[in-house]
Amino acid sequence: MKIPFFRSLRFKVGVGYVFLVVINILLTGWAIYNFTGLTRSTSILLTDYFPRMISLENMARSIERHESALSMVLNQDRQGGMVRFEEAREEFSRNYRIAEKDSTNPDLALILSDITATYAGYMLVTDSLFQQVGEGGYAEAKTFYYDRITPFSQRLIDNCFWLLEENQKMLQVVARDTRNTSDEASIAVLVASLVAVTLSVVTMLQFTKRIIEPAERLTETVHQIGRGRLDLKLDIVTNDEVGELSREFNKMTERLRKYEEMNIQQIITEKNKSETIVESIADAIIVCDSELRIQLLNQSAVDLLDVREADAIGRP
Repeated sequence: MKIPFFRSLRFKVGVGYVFLVVINILLTGWAIYNFTGLTRSTSILLTDYFPRMISLENMARSIERHESALSMVLNQDRQGGMVRFEEAREEFSRNYRIAEKDSTNPDLALILSDITATYAGYMLVTDSLFQQVGEGGYAEAKTFYYDRITPFSQRLIDNCFWLLEENQKMLQVVARDTRNTSDEASIAVLVASLVAVTLSVVTMLQFTKRIIEPAERLTETVHQIGRGRLDLKLDIVTNDEVGELSREFNKMTERLRKYEEMNIQQIITEKNKSETIVESIADAIIVCDSELRIQLLNQSAVDLLDVREADAIGRP
């Protein structure tokens, strides 16, 4: 009888493997999802906040280089001071473009706007300083520097560090969120792994119960039947190949048992017949096996040898 495919061992084993594969796929997807969030948070730290904070520090340092260049100018090194001032201005502009990403935050955008306006005023008063120095008024330029330029530079430095402090606060928030995401990802993967292991164990137990155990019982029954226990039967009642094999096996053992009973009856009949023939012969007859041990002797042999039949049977 052909077993339907959905009841066959092939189908059951296939379903078990597919189930385990699906569990592994879901676990992998869940892990990727959580670690993607962790990677995203880490990427924000590495590609956004850190470069921005470095640029703010560089902006503050560039203002200090502006001041150093102005000191050179006031000390009558006008050419060298203007070269260094131009280099500092390029450095400030380069780092300012990186820091401009803060403009997406309304609070930080106000600070950036103030830095922009303050730096524009700073450039105007430094141009006036260069003009005074060019005209030879070094004494007036020094007074102008302390009265007009120093407040601008100090305000720029203060705003840069203020902006840096605000970014540090935001960085702490992102770092905390990253730690939380990392903890959640670890817990989620751990829980998913435990669920996957549990489902895998359940699947293997079902596989063992439905396939391995019946096969082991079938093997043990075959061994006992091989030792002559033809009265044993299997009680496997599944609808798959194992159940079908069990039913056919029971039919086979029943046929073997009947065949053995029939052969035993024939042997007994033939034995009785042989004994009757031997007893009916007047001459003394001794029947031996292949090892020359006495198996049968008639009454004439008992009388002739003067032995008892019970004592002679089995002796050489």
